[in-house]
Amino acid sequence: MGRCKLRLGLLVVVPALVSLSLAAEAPLKFKFTTVKVPKAQKTDVYGINDSGAVVGAFLDRRGVQHGFMLADGTVTTLDDPKGSQTTCSGINASGAIVGFYFTSEIVLQAFEYKAGKFKDIGPPGASLSQAFGINDAGHITGTFADAAGSHGFLWNGSVYKTLDAPGSVDTEAIGINNKNKVTVLWYDSNFVAHASTFSHSKYKQIDVPGATGTYAAGLNDAGDVIYSWVDSANVFHGALRHNGKYYNFDHPKSSQTYGNGVNNQNAIAGSFVSDSGSSRGFVGTYGLSPSVALH
Repeated sequence: MGRCKLRLGLLVVVPALVSLSLAAEAPLKFKFTTVKVPKAQKTDVYGINDSGAVVGAFLDRRGVQHGFMLADGTVTTLDDPKGSQTTCSGINASGAIVGFYFTSEIVLQAFEYKAGKFKDIGPPGASLSQAFGINDAGHITGTFADAAGSHGFLWNGSVYKTLDAPGSVDTEAIGINNKNKVTVLWYDSNFVAHASTFSHSKYKQIDVPGATGTYAAGLNDAGDVIYSWVDSANVFHGALRHNGKYYNFDHPKSSQTYGNGVNNQNAIAGSFVSDSGSSRGFVGTYGLSPSVALH
């Protein structure tokens, strides 16, 4: 399958200012812009780089899922030619993209897309794999399964390192910054989701306070981490861990919000479910006085 480009002339913009905080200090302000791929039934945004380019997946009118990149107002559809149902989940400064697709045997397969070419990646012997994050050095995070279970992986371009959080029955390596610090999503023996960071062979648990499930996603070079988390009513919200404090946020038009990506320019990306049940992507900014231009 090839690449096609669409101008984002029908981008839906919903500016809003939100000042919700889980911290006992001056709240951060979050400003959002809604992203909808033209003619798509649903749109999800997963990753964002420092120039504001975002990647994700959308469902077309026929119900077929495609990966995409949105940069400078243009949507580029990305479909891995070896499979179907492509998802793009991470992008770095040079525009290299990672994600996953379904093979003809309906098995998840991780890929890297660089210089116009798709390349399968994943630890040798894995029965399935997904890639989630890529830093500017090209180091990639993801998850894979083998006979022993599900694990995270960190690939430096030549060697795969397996990541298993202490006490986990399932580990996924999600985000990675330029200091090779990794966010880890893992499940305990009760299948409750937790978040940790991995750096210098050490794990540090960073669950959102009060959450019944915490799903770590992207992180930037300052160590800010973006999350999705679940409350006692089983509703998803976004959260940002900034300077060691946790800040809750929800897209103002959402019934549920998912935080997925964060860059070094105080910009975030994710998805939300509207009151009508439709999934839409978003990009946004955060800070006491947000001043970063949205793309």
